Amino acid sequence: MLCLAMVVLTAFIGMQGLGAKLLAMVPLTRYTTEGLRSLPEEMTEAADMSGATRM
Repeated sequence: MLCLAMVVLTAFIGMQGLGAKLLAMVPLTRYTTEGLRSLPEEMTEAADMSGATRM
């Protein structure tokens, strides 16, 4: 199923390298977001105190 989605994506875009990169960005973004949301409260407080802000 994943191979079929990649074939369709690369055929639509027309460039195999770009299609593969776009397909790989979805889990990367999802896992990063989930990891940042599951940080302990103390870590986010320390980041706020050091000057990091949310975008």
